[in-house]
Amino acid sequence: MMKRSPLAASIAALLLLTLPLTACRGSGGADGDETHEVVTLPAVTIPTTPDDRKPTDLTPYTDRLEGLFSAAEDTSPVEDFTYEVSEDGTITITGYGVAPSTETAEEGADMDIVVVIPDTIEGMTVTAIAAGAFRDKTVLKAVSVPDTVTSIGKGAFAGCKNLTSMRTPVFTCEDAPYFGAIFGAETHEANGYTVPNGLANLVLTAGESVPDCAFYACRGLEVVGLPETMTEIGDFAFYGCQSLAYLRVEGASLEAVGRNA
Repeated sequence: MMKRSPLAASIAALLLLTLPLTACRGSGGADGDETHEVVTLPAVTIPTTPDDRKPTDLTPYTDRLEGLFSAAEDTSPVEDFTYEVSEDGTITITGYGVAPSTETAEEGADMDIVVVIPDTIEGMTVTAIAAGAFRDKTVLKAVSVPDTVTSIGKGAFAGCKNLTSMRTPVFTCEDAPYFGAIFGAETHEANGYTVPNGLANLVLTAGESVPDCAFYACRGLEVVGLPETMTEIGDFAFYGCQSLAYLRVEGASLEAVGRNA
């Protein structure tokens, strides 16, 4: 084994003595007599400034949510819909009787048809809306989906470009957890050009969470109401909703809001 010379040992000892002490030192010497260096920081004074902010008048927003569909006292006539009866005795809406109105719309006709889908037909519960059921119904201004509905097919409202208001318990498709899917979007990035730009008012009546990127780039949304069952808003859920002015959560059930939501 190589032996160090006394000179080398002395130099090593001197180097150790000159190294800065960077480790945190506690009371743990053999005799327990080591102490911390006490550093006194200057006092921080927080200036007191009057809070002259004025509360925002929420009335225009709450009126929108509370007044949504209030004028539509009755559900739309059953004969306006086509539907199928499932083996379990439930109803799936497959179509709506108002013809596409592209030509009429171009003539500047008043498009203010409000559809309130019934929750029962012939005594059977309406539980689903089929893919493409309301496709290209450009006369529709507002749609109310009953709380009995548990699924909406992809593209069920594709081409309903003049929608301004919607109330629904279901706002995504089973295999596509983003709002644009019911308007035909293939990805959440496509929300921006498939969800109608005029769709400003939205009330969700059921659900426990808003999925990640659910309303990504839905630039037209201005007022959104969430139900008291909602406990979580996912990452990027409302990212890019540049017109969003009011988001109401019923009750105090919301527990988590994701990053960039």
